[in-house]
Amino acid sequence: MNTTTLKLSSSISRQVAGCRNLASRLHKLTVSVPQTRAHSTVAASPLDSLSEGFRPSQALDVLQQKGAKYGFIKRTEIAALFGAARPGTPRDAKVIVTSLKEFKRNCNLIIDNRQAHPALDGILRSMLPRRRPEEYPVPKSVGEEEWAEKRRNIQAKREFDASLYAIGALVDAQTGLITTVYTEEINKVLEMLRNSIIKLGKLSLDSELSLSESEVKEASKLHQQIFRMLKTRSQKPERRMNKKAARKYLKSVKTTQGPDKITVGLIQDLKRELLAAKEKFKEKEEETEEIEEESAKE
Repeated sequence: MNTTTLKLSSSISRQVAGCRNLASRLHKLTVSVPQTRAHSTVAASPLDSLSEGFRPSQALDVLQQKGAKYGFIKRTEIAALFGAARPGTPRDAKVIVTSLKEFKRNCNLIIDNRQAHPALDGILRSMLPRRRPEEYPVPKSVGEEEWAEKRRNIQAKREFDASLYAIGALVDAQTGLITTVYTEEINKVLEMLRNSIIKLGKLSLDSELSLSESEVKEASKLHQQIFRMLKTRSQKPERRMNKKAARKYLKSVKTTQGPDKITVGLIQDLKRELLAAKEKFKEKEEETEEIEEESAKE
């Protein structure tokens, strides 16, 4: 019994020692491997090669090269592109929209509100004038009040163009903004659109800054579309999708906020102002027809 016991105890001791040795090796692997990976994956961004104050188009060029080579880009890199948008430079807004579409399609880039907010902010900043109306000097040939009124109307027209372009980018599913931008930020764009339409609606249709019939139709279409999309994203549309489409949608959606009371009020105001604008075009058309009929009788 004593000999058997000794053999059994020595066998157990060897097994325990082997287990300890194996555990020690596994511990070393778990500690050392992440450190090695961390050092190997840290690489300089291609944006570091650009000079300070680079343009969004320059950032897009280098990120396109990185995307073509590696098949991915970082969210911080595209956020830097958005932040480079310059005031009063509409082509920068187009670069932002192009980058959102391209990197979502080619690099499977999924953004969240930390990137969607600067994207929307960059679009508006680049579409609006560099200076406020009161910052422009008054020409000698124009009265101060007349010049101030003209500058306010120009500012309203630029705000109309900026908000309309921003809403167009929001409703474009290829940009991915509609599933990431919060309702509060969308309300600010809708408010800008409403205020600009109210200001421009007071102008005569013969004014060079008045809204055209095509612009009114475009605004009518887009404000209804953004409202429908806000309602849709709050109603869990993935329930009506097949499994593959639902997985893809849930991967990209970052907020399910729907329209709030402020949104509903803004949409109602927009509907009322746009209907009034359409009535003005209708009245002008009827007046033109009456004049043509009278001239034909003569």
